[in-house]
Amino acid sequence: MLTAAQLLQMSITLILSVVVFMIAYSLKPTVSATLLIILIPFQIIETKYGSANVALTFAIIIAWAIKGVGIRLPMLPQILGVLFAYLITLSMVYPPTMSQHIVYIISLISAVMVFWIVYDLTMRVERLQDIVNVFLIMNICVIIYSVIQLIAGPGERVVLFGIEELHMMRVRADRRLTGPFGAAGIAAEYTAIVLMLILYQLISTKKFWMQIGLVLLGATNLLLLITTGNRGGFLVLIGGGMMFLWMFRSVIGPVRSIGIAAAAVTILTITSIVAINLTEFDLLFERLAETEIE
Repeated sequence: MLTAAQLLQMSITLILSVVVFMIAYSLKPTVSATLLIILIPFQIIETKYGSANVALTFAIIIAWAIKGVGIRLPMLPQILGVLFAYLITLSMVYPPTMSQHIVYIISLISAVMVFWIVYDLTMRVERLQDIVNVFLIMNICVIIYSVIQLIAGPGERVVLFGIEELHMMRVRADRRLTGPFGAAGIAAEYTAIVLMLILYQLISTKKFWMQIGLVLLGATNLLLLITTGNRGGFLVLIGGGMMFLWMFRSVIGPVRSIGIAAAAVTILTITSIVAINLTEFDLLFERLAETEIE
């Protein structure tokens, strides 16, 4: 039996699925695929049967199938092999937990569909830069979500529209930012990857206003990385940044490389001061100081 709260969650998920289905059926595949990609980090609603994003993914695929959209399916044999192996393992599952494992299978299939949708979108766009722009828009949404968590403070839950069942991810009480991912480590890994993408865009674009925007976007992501308190993500960013400059040294040039490194150190210093003095999420450097190498 579903409780009143679970019934409300399922009802909202159904409404969202119908809306996304109509969008996917009525508009170009690139529109619905872009919408889904932007929503990937955000588990809008957690129902008894998984995230609402799973339902939205199936809604898009079903709409495309009815509409006759020819979606590309890379690695189909390998993926079917993995799914077949997973189904075989169900014979060893404790019977009372079978319904839970079925939910896992549905979520796994949904994840594969997201992979196919993203791949298909890269084949449909005229410029790969358009895909990069989609991920930058996603990043702006992640930043907005994370800033709200920073303002709310450690241990707080932000309820949407006064409905308890509709809430943002609870902020960890140990002063480590998680963003929409629910885990500080995943949030740090995400921001580290995005910072590499932003750095690549920065050296590729010639437009001054675009460079300024990318610098501000990178600085904000660096601030969020610091507030996660994740040492691994921070050290990977430092090492990855140095490797990036080395790999692109022939494109950037030695003078520009030194300038980028100096600017990165300056931005790191400023964002660290902001994180330590203006937020409660200031554990990174304490944890780095406590780190012992054996």
